Amino acid sequence: MAEGTSDTTFSPDQPVTRGEFAKMLYRALSFAGGF
Repeated sequence: MAEGTSDTTFSPDQPVTRGEFAKMLYRALSFAGGF
């Protein structure tokens, strides 16, 4: 669900932006057959 900052880098300690959070929430609800 989460994507890295580049093809070879994933930065789990970086803060999540509002847009990234909205994207994750949308994908999670779509995956779960949500609203």
